[in-house]
Amino acid sequence: MGERFYPGVFPILATALAAAFLTACGPDAPTPNPAADGPSTWFPRSGQLVVDFVPPEDGDLLPRLLHHLEKSSRDSLHFAIEQIPAFGERAAAALVAGIESRIQDPNHFGALHNYCKTLGACGSREDAAVLVRVVRESSVPLARTGAAEALGQIGGPEHVPELIRALEVETEAGPIQAYYGALGELGGDQAFAYLEDRIRDWAGNRPGSAVFGNLAWNQVLGLEDGQAAARLARVAPMLAGRSFQVSALRRRAELGDPAAGAGLRDFLDPATTPAPGTRVVAIEGLGHAGDWEGVQLGFDDPDPKLHLAAINVLSLPAARQSRVAHSKLEDLAQGGDPELAQAAMHALCLRGDRRLLEPWLKRAQTYPHGAGSVDAINLLKHEDVADPRTTPVLLNAWENSDTDSRIGLLRVFGKMRAPRCLPLFEELLLGAGAEPDLRRMALTQTANLGGLAQPLLLRFLEQPLTAEDAPHALASLGRMALDDPVARARLLELTGDETQPDWVRANCFPLLIKILGAEAYPALLEARDEAKRGEVRAFLNGILNEFF
Repeated sequence: MGERFYPGVFPILATALAAAFLTACGPDAPTPNPAADGPSTWFPRSGQLVVDFVPPEDGDLLPRLLHHLEKSSRDSLHFAIEQIPAFGERAAAALVAGIESRIQDPNHFGALHNYCKTLGACGSREDAAVLVRVVRESSVPLARTGAAEALGQIGGPEHVPELIRALEVETEAGPIQAYYGALGELGGDQAFAYLEDRIRDWAGNRPGSAVFGNLAWNQVLGLEDGQAAARLARVAPMLAGRSFQVSALRRRAELGDPAAGAGLRDFLDPATTPAPGTRVVAIEGLGHAGDWEGVQLGFDDPDPKLHLAAINVLSLPAARQSRVAHSKLEDLAQGGDPELAQAAMHALCLRGDRRLLEPWLKRAQTYPHGAGSVDAINLLKHEDVADPRTTPVLLNAWENSDTDSRIGLLRVFGKMRAPRCLPLFEELLLGAGAEPDLRRMALTQTANLGGLAQPLLLRFLEQPLTAEDAPHALASLGRMALDDPVARARLLELTGDETQPDWVRANCFPLLIKILGAEAYPALLEARDEAKRGEVRAFLNGILNEFF
């Protein structure tokens, strides 16, 4: 149905969608001038033709969504893939039938790929047989790739022989990579045996084996079944490079193999392991193995990357509980290296120790121009560094900051979710004379504050919205509405209120798709049927045609 739209509708809809979903810390939305072009800035011009949306007679949306797998816009394709699984077994049966009817038709390879991808999201092991048929019979590499990826999601070890057979004859890079990925997902003895053979070929310098050996190695590293650690121990010695050995040991330690930690210290000597990245992997492995003395050897390394890696490992839950190397972290938190000091202070806070936080609070007071103030702000904004002294310090820094620095602080307040910053938000949203850029950033950050700021945002929405503020305010309302029934009710109210300016409703309609999914259909259809203006009706016809 996406093919039936007329030029001019999609750019307007895309603009509305982009404005409606501003990220919390992303760039500000454009600020159109509604006075320049009148209502047609927000809705299609009255002379444009848009095909009327015709609801399915039986009310069943599944056939419409399935159609989007074949012919649609990118947004409606993603929407269909997300919504179809909600139809359960009926969707899976329809997808299987759709795949079967398209396997032999290369003209529908895009639809075949999309059907396979969607089946991977909602099918069962019994449905995997049709994916095997695509791997075996389709002449289009993209379709074989999609089938293999889906097979890795819903198949089982019994499908491994078909993937191996396909690998013996496949020549295209995309399907080959997907087949190896599926082998890693399905696992089992037969899959591992094949991967092991490819690694052995690579280790033996067999011509042309490097690409396949690399693919196989990555899959073996990712195995998670009960034999994964033993399999790594068996395969890794075939490869000579130290990076392979240390990666295998790290993964084995992560999998809980008690024998993995013994050899990791051998990779900490810069003379024998000159690559700092390889030594970092060894430190991480020692942490997974619980060798805390070995982890602390990273502090003796000449490369600061190892010091930072050791601090990060000492932030793991097991290290926190035993307070390993606590005095070392205290020394680093007071040291002269800003990056290490910040990481060490963060690690101490994760352990519940904030005794050394005072110097960071003092530096934060001098934001934005004081030495180390930005580093202090970056530390204090973390939720796990939360301290009752932080918000007053940052509010004091606000008084001494320019507009750009205040925008940065608003992002920090949103991340911190501190109740004590609400009066500032209230002043920016409801007070007179707030700078527009600050007000819009405050609107964006109300969504990050969550339920704490919901009453404030609802109060703001009681007053007339300007075209410049609407995208920011409604984007935050939409994000709240994902979990908050009161915010959702307010969004629906604004959507159905024909007294609202065009720039309000034009931002609200696309939000319903994002928040309600297929459940937005009745509200959009009702709004279309009750629209008194042709351009509003055309706009809603465009949304309904695109997504339903």
